[in-house]
Amino acid sequence: KEKPRQKLETLKAGKLASLALAFTKTLVDLYGPRVAGSDAGHSATEAIEDAYKHFCDETTKTKFPLDTKAHSQPFTIMIILYPLLVVLMLIGLPWISLLLFIGFCYYVARELYFYRPFARKNRCNAEGVNVHGVLEPKEEVQHTLIFSSHHDSAPLQRYNQLDWFSYVKNVLFPVGLFIACGVLALVQIFSELLASALFLPNIPSIAQLILLILFLGATPLLFPLRSMYEKEGSPGAGDNLVSVGMTVQLARYFHWRKDCGKPLRNTRLIFCSFDGEEAALQGSRHWYASMADSLIDPIALNFDSVYYSDQITFLEKDVNGTQQLDASLARRCTEIAHSMGYESRSEAIPRLWGGT
Repeated sequence: KEKPRQKLETLKAGKLASLALAFTKTLVDLYGPRVAGSDAGHSATEAIEDAYKHFCDETTKTKFPLDTKAHSQPFTIMIILYPLLVVLMLIGLPWISLLLFIGFCYYVARELYFYRPFARKNRCNAEGVNVHGVLEPKEEVQHTLIFSSHHDSAPLQRYNQLDWFSYVKNVLFPVGLFIACGVLALVQIFSELLASALFLPNIPSIAQLILLILFLGATPLLFPLRSMYEKEGSPGAGDNLVSVGMTVQLARYFHWRKDCGKPLRNTRLIFCSFDGEEAALQGSRHWYASMADSLIDPIALNFDSVYYSDQITFLEKDVNGTQQLDASLARRCTEIAHSMGYESRSEAIPRLWGGT
């Protein structure tokens, strides 16, 4: 009640939404799936830059080295590491097995949960391309407002929860075996501590020996993890080309205001589309690292997976709930959406849902 109701301007939001959807359809029809670093993704980047050029004072494409195996590499390492852990336990060195298991878990947490990866320089096998457009204010720049999105589409998963039996057999069970291997190493350490043989090569007890041989024989059950991801990608319309269309139409809107003699006075607007988002956020990480010195008092509004107008969510935490965002801004955006008649909420992204 204390906030004035938001008024729609002459350029109607409904028209902009229609244009954003038409833009999305055009690019999906032209280029199809756009897996990070692919030729289709590069072609889409050219088209997005052309769209920005109509409404921005300048546009820029930036290339960056891309690791396309960011999500699949941990599964490959897991397949190789599993029999090694079992063999180390068979020769009575469970403490080495447990150290390797803990080290791998730390690596996976860094790469896939916290999205704070180790250096990728030697792992990059493709080239990603980001694009952004800039609309300058009337006077000196005192603030920067970034509207961002991503144009790459997610690679299809060979196994998913729609086929629950296949998902359990080829994903959950192999991962469970690997975790059980780590637990078994811990149990064996306690057994050898009691026998005062922890740091000495030895033969496990008969029961442990039989169990470890079974575990070793189960190694082929992890092989399906090698083909966790397909080479082709999803169409990526809702995730996330429609958001790219939204940034283009926002550029149209603010350019129209400028033509009407109502430019922003001190706020520089930047409209971005990132590559490599579906490869552990590599594109946006590179863009912000290279642009950090030029961003004056910045606020970033990122759009992703905008599917339904009655399920709008403004995130207060990102990256599996580990990255704090501006909660007050998220709640203010929710208030504005409510004032315009849209159902919305602000909350943290659920655990294990990744990040954007």
